[in-house]
Amino acid sequence: MGHSLSGPFIEDLETRLPELPRKQQVLARTILETPELVALGSVRDLAAQLGMNNATIIRFAKTLGFSGYQAMQTAVREAYLARTGARPAVSGGGEPAGETGARQRANLEQAHADLDRGRLDGIASALAGARRIVVCATGSAVIPGMALVRMLRHVGLRGELVEGAGVDRIIALRDVGPGDVVVVIGLWLAFDEQVQALQMAKSRGATTIVLIGSAASPLGRLADHALLAPAQGAALPLSVVATVAIVEIVAAHVAARYPERAVGIEDDLHDQYLAEGLLAPAFPPRARTGKANT
Repeated sequence: MGHSLSGPFIEDLETRLPELPRKQQVLARTILETPELVALGSVRDLAAQLGMNNATIIRFAKTLGFSGYQAMQTAVREAYLARTGARPAVSGGGEPAGETGARQRANLEQAHADLDRGRLDGIASALAGARRIVVCATGSAVIPGMALVRMLRHVGLRGELVEGAGVDRIIALRDVGPGDVVVVIGLWLAFDEQVQALQMAKSRGATTIVLIGSAASPLGRLADHALLAPAQGAALPLSVVATVAIVEIVAAHVAARYPERAVGIEDDLHDQYLAEGLLAPAFPPRARTGKANT
């Protein structure tokens, strides 16, 4: 089993496999052999993939002692992440702040370890030469999406942030084509709308870039360029810290590749700040006392 997992839950499942009914054996083998289908997919997705109904899968989860599909998915996801190394163990002393900080550091360490100079060069070249840059993000991914659009402005690139779903996505991507770049930002889970955005962009000849929150995300297999930004949370279910860090690295890499552009823009912005009186004085003037100097 190329995707073999480990842990008490998996060992119990392997032991019980021969005595399970036929359909439940199919489900058990799916967990043991292709766990990403359960770890990353909804019950509807899994049912469609296996040709079963949702109720069969939920009954299977309860047979294994779980309250429902979501609880079983969490157990499979933990085992899968442990196998892939996508969720290294962290310790923050049991306190929310400590655990969150430890998780953020682990996410950042993995994101930096996965960075590749050649991949960054390819992304920087695609962005710098783009006729149009469309950034698709939904939910919490809008936070790093806004950061990316803002930072690209500092290197002379104009990006547009659009919701990655429904009518907004269709309108935004309707006329993309060769010479355009579509960036899809994903966090912990991959959603159908993100897949559809990538497929739509690729069908029109646009270059596609994804930021993925898990090494196992299917989005990474669909895009021309993929960057890993682990988004596992601690007290909260997800974290955007590593994703924002990777966004900053991408913008910095573009700036380093085209320094004259970045420096010129920063000089223009600073001059404009001064002209508009937008900068606060470094040393505020002393309050007047009403007494004349002697």
